[in-house]
Amino acid sequence: MGKYKKNINYKELIVDLISLAISFILAILITKNRLINMPEITAGIEPVEIILLIIFLMVWFIYSNITGLYDSFKIIDSFNKFNLLIKSIFIQVVVLTFFLFFLKSILLSRFFLFIYTLLFFVLLNLNRIILKFYKILIGNKRDFIRKIIIVGKNEITKEFCEIVKKNPASGYEIIDTIELSRKSVNENDHILQLKEYLEGKEIDEVIFSIEQRKYDLYDELITFSENYPVRIKIIPEYSKLMSKKFTMSTFGNIPIISIKDDLLDNVFWRFIKRSFDLLLSILSFVFIFIWLYPIIAILIKLTSKGPVFFKQERWGRKNKKIIVYKFRTMKANGSDTDSEGRYKQAKKDDSRITRIGTFLRKSNLDELPQLINVIIGNMSIVGPRPHPTPLNIESKAIVKKYLKRHLVKPGITGWAQVNGLRGETGKEGLMQKRVDYDIWYIENWSFWLDTKIILLTFWNMIKGDKNAY
Repeated sequence: MGKYKKNINYKELIVDLISLAISFILAILITKNRLINMPEITAGIEPVEIILLIIFLMVWFIYSNITGLYDSFKIIDSFNKFNLLIKSIFIQVVVLTFFLFFLKSILLSRFFLFIYTLLFFVLLNLNRIILKFYKILIGNKRDFIRKIIIVGKNEITKEFCEIVKKNPASGYEIIDTIELSRKSVNENDHILQLKEYLEGKEIDEVIFSIEQRKYDLYDELITFSENYPVRIKIIPEYSKLMSKKFTMSTFGNIPIISIKDDLLDNVFWRFIKRSFDLLLSILSFVFIFIWLYPIIAILIKLTSKGPVFFKQERWGRKNKKIIVYKFRTMKANGSDTDSEGRYKQAKKDDSRITRIGTFLRKSNLDELPQLINVIIGNMSIVGPRPHPTPLNIESKAIVKKYLKRHLVKPGITGWAQVNGLRGETGKEGLMQKRVDYDIWYIENWSFWLDTKIILLTFWNMIKGDKNAY
């Protein structure tokens, strides 16, 4: 199945790749000049350094293509584009650090890392400043501006025109919008109007804002436009239903649109996430859980009667029921439901919570046994927090898109939790807000987002969380 094709700005990509090569070579020469008195340092560029440069160029090309850094059709504001640039540079630093660690070369030092990163950062931003001024200074902007005609006048067309107006860097100039007001498909007024533009002006693209009730007329106009050297694009009437994460593919000859695509639907990225989960959970189990477990177990036993572990049925990926493990923080004879049979969430100053339980909850240490769940494979380190079965049953009927959070494995920590959405969700709107954060996490998942959430979790454990009770 083929993915939606990106419109890569190859000129900008090539200039940045040249900048990378210049930065790398200059950093090598500067570092060698600094170490010139050492006998193992030779002048010039060595073959192994050329190989390393090629690897860096490939990493930049692949990662920037994944992030859409050079997608000329994508509307990206300056802040988001700068953010993507920083992330791409960070990847370069990670790759370089990897080689620093394993090659243990005198040349590939922290000094080289600093010089290379600094030069590359400066050159990348200098390229964009020069390009911006070049666009302003050049009177005829044919290389940068694409003149377009929009066929179809509706709410989506208005929204598109507003986006173009607010984003002059998008490279679009709207020449006119043709309104399809006639109901009859036999009239050729629209074709004559379109012909006037296509033959009289240098039009680059015709964008059709499709309305289903006028499909036959659009079909005729699109067929007519294909006789001219213009590119044709379509804004479908149902585009309002789609998000920025949509993908388009084909199954045989049938086009299929995924309204909201996510990386965790891809086997490769699920493998990466699972590998990271296993590595981190096994290390945590060996170096933290093994020695901390006896201490916590003794404290639980000394402060209340009952088992050390608390086991509870919760819902995992695809609504499958799983048993989740925690250190027991409540009295063993406490009830999970009220007199009406509804699930009772833990509240501030809840009488059911033991003395040691208060500390365990505030420090997140009560979740530590869920490393077992991660190793078993029914949970992840990061993901939407799993809810008890009664709470799932209550919430799915009243919370919008609630069950969508079960597209992925639940996590020990999550995006909602590090944003302060922990604890009781009894207040109106709190559960919906938590679910919204969970869905955002699923749709925007990346390895770096997981890393960020883990670091924020540790930070919250240190500074404390007012909603942790």
